[in-house]
Amino acid sequence: MNMIKTLLILFSLAALFPVAANAQAKGTKSFSFGLNGIDGDIAVSGELGYYFLENVETGVQASYGTEGEDLLAVGPYAEVYFPQVQRATDLPLLPFVGASGNYYNFDGDSTTGVTGYGGLRYLITPGVALYGAYEYRTAGDPIFVDDGELDDKDDRFTYGVQFLF
Repeated sequence: MNMIKTLLILFSLAALFPVAANAQAKGTKSFSFGLNGIDGDIAVSGELGYYFLENVETGVQASYGTEGEDLLAVGPYAEVYFPQVQRATDLPLLPFVGASGNYYNFDGDSTTGVTGYGGLRYLITPGVALYGAYEYRTAGDPIFVDDGELDDKDDRFTYGVQFLF
């Protein structure tokens, strides 16, 4: 399935979600679907979150990728959004920073790690957003493939769509 067809399906599904008046309001729930693809490797990810405070989201995330070998990651995350940019510019842009704790399973071996990231969310509607982020990941063991070598640190760009309800 090509990328445009995939995006059209995702945006069509967005119509099924109720629109939140303030997308980052306390009590809002979110579902995100993301992709990462560099050097022929691809990873898919999903997040299920809840805004327990305005502009503060926590939840659980999981990803699966082929980074030379199969890599599965699961764990909690937290994100903080900065609506001041949106209010000051009147643009539907929402910067954020976040962190996650990860349990990794790399080709049958397990380890833990942390990820820090920052990005920008573009609100298409109050209930649907596109996002892009830069991530820096670390792990207790070398599990990230970089130029054919294993390393315990990695950075990458991710992008995806988020539904708020």
